[in-house]
Amino acid sequence: MKARGGTVLAWSLYELGATSFAMNLLSLHLPLDIAGRVTRGSEKFSLAFKPGRITRLRATRDGFVAECDRLADVFRAMSDNPPA
Repeated sequence: MKARGGTVLAWSLYELGATSFAMNLLSLHLPLDIAGRVTRGSEKFSLAFKPGRITRLRATRDGFVAECDRLADVFRAMSDNPPA
């Protein structure tokens, strides 16, 4: 079976999205969970949670995910309507 370029690109974008989702879970939510379980005063985790750092990371992530969704819609529309 021959794969079209749009199909390969669509799967590539899917994998990019899945990877970014997994990285967000590991880099944002897991540290927050750990911080919630560790008692205050433990200096091991204090450098990772400077004020505003998590908020900036979330804003960057949200913008990246929105752009990936937009690109996926564009490529999905292109693959559904191949040029005649």
